[in-house]
Amino acid sequence: MRILSIACVVLVSLEARGETVVDPALYGFSPKATPAENVAALQKALNGGNRTVRIGRGGVYALNDTIYLDDNTVLECGEGVILEKASSYSHVFANRGIYSYGSNQCITLKNIELRTCSRGAPDGPESNAPGTRGHVAFVRVKDVTISGFRCVDYGNVSQKGGVNNQYCIQFS
Repeated sequence: MRILSIACVVLVSLEARGETVVDPALYGFSPKATPAENVAALQKALNGGNRTVRIGRGGVYALNDTIYLDDNTVLECGEGVILEKASSYSHVFANRGIYSYGSNQCITLKNIELRTCSRGAPDGPESNAPGTRGHVAFVRVKDVTISGFRCVDYGNVSQKGGVNNQYCIQFS
């Protein structure tokens, strides 16, 4: 209870300066949560943009679906945070407008360590966005900043035994 109070005080003081900072742990994002719970919690923390989302607690966080990033969003990880792709799906991160032919702006990723476990995207008709092959994919985004990004063990073998050809980061 005391930790929650401290987090709220920090959030309020940063909001007073015009900066909204969200800790996704407040929504259930945890190394102990299921991949689906982590996706729901992180997405809830990010929804709407115009905020900084900081994952401060070290650990491995499993994810099983795409996390969408809105305008004016900063996603930042602290020391020891690893985001792990727990199943095969198209993108770990994508801008919100990727499938709607919309555009986005001002998206920042800081200190992201992504472990893909050599899991690629589905090939062929199972793909959500044919032509986009990045674990992190940005389509029609103005002003993307990426710093301290590591994509480890992304491999090159698809589930069908062929070459995966999935990129760590793709801009289109």
